[in-house]
Amino acid sequence: MSHASDTGRQDGGGWIGRAVPRVEDDRLLRGNGRYVDDIALPGAVEAAFLRSPHAHARIESIDVKAALEAPGVVAVWTGGDVADLPPLLNKEELRTPPGLAELLDPTVRMTPMPLLADDKVLYVGQPVAVVLAESRYLAEDALELLDVRYTPLPVLVDPEDALSPGAPLLHEELPDNTAVAVATRVGEPDAAFASAHTVVAERFEAHRYVASPIETRAVSAQVDPYSGGLTVWAGTQTPHRLRDAITHTLALPAGTVHVIAADVGGGFGQKGILYVEELLVPHAARRLGRPVRWREDRNENLTASSHAREQIHHIELAADAQGHLIGVRDRIMVNFGAYNMTGLVVPYNSLCHLLGPYRVPHVAVEVTGVLTNTTFATPYRGAGRPETVFAMERAMDRLAAELGIAPRS
Repeated sequence: MSHASDTGRQDGGGWIGRAVPRVEDDRLLRGNGRYVDDIALPGAVEAAFLRSPHAHARIESIDVKAALEAPGVVAVWTGGDVADLPPLLNKEELRTPPGLAELLDPTVRMTPMPLLADDKVLYVGQPVAVVLAESRYLAEDALELLDVRYTPLPVLVDPEDALSPGAPLLHEELPDNTAVAVATRVGEPDAAFASAHTVVAERFEAHRYVASPIETRAVSAQVDPYSGGLTVWAGTQTPHRLRDAITHTLALPAGTVHVIAADVGGGFGQKGILYVEELLVPHAARRLGRPVRWREDRNENLTASSHAREQIHHIELAADAQGHLIGVRDRIMVNFGAYNMTGLVVPYNSLCHLLGPYRVPHVAVEVTGVLTNTTFATPYRGAGRPETVFAMERAMDRLAAELGIAPRS
């Protein structure tokens, strides 16, 4: 009997290790890619979002009268105008697998995000209003006419400050600013440290990143005038998840929402979650009965799209006289920003990958996801692994220096 795999083995060992020519690049290299912003929707309304200049503030009032009267403006909505829509929860990301829940008993607290901030803002860049106009230029002109009165509130940007006793609460319904807590313990780490020949302790920080893809986020939506179905084009890494979220948020019958992921000009995880703009644009298309388009500018991408990576490690290593690791302890803080968007994803990855290739008999690691008045954080290129490996390897260098042993390259 002849199989394709047999033929592969005869002419060079099969597909493993063989260079496979890419077939998807030609049209992109020729400039024939088709991104969300390339999709023309005749008669479309353009959306622009007013975003908070404050990291933490009470919204006292928003006067929209002048903006509504501006040339080309079709509608102006604030939080009260979309209060009937449920807040955003990345439900799939926030789900704790049953086996993991039984093994580690983690704490995962939900923090629903309003589609437009109505009571207070929790980070710079949070959307407080949307203007829909005949062009993006007219929409942005009208944004400048919105009169928002804020009362600033205490700001927390440092995770350690946010966990200190008496720190202001970002979400009053929670007992503190902890969004996620997970820990694991193996062996007898305290005894290992007490008996160790050498102990090193260090505090390491991984700073905040933003993915900054060449193509910023974009979404367009159109209602079919005959079927009433909704078609959404989005620069997303998760079109099925976005489809389900739109269906739920807008209370639409299953099967009536069609999400098309056009060519995506970079994502790196930033486009793998759900955002409020992706729900508001389809809502606007249905409410106005016209196509609606929105694409993020670079300033919005840097402030209002998800950030990543920021962690603090209080790490300790215990070793014998030959430099063998006998114990590791680490207290990790992950800055979640203003909302818990992805639950255990990053904390669990950091916990699991801390030790890397090292065999350590006694370990105690705890990870806390902390809520602060910064842009919400999500997975980005490795999702918690690079940060924790950085801390571990730097600690190993410290241990090598302490023992007078050259670190291996």
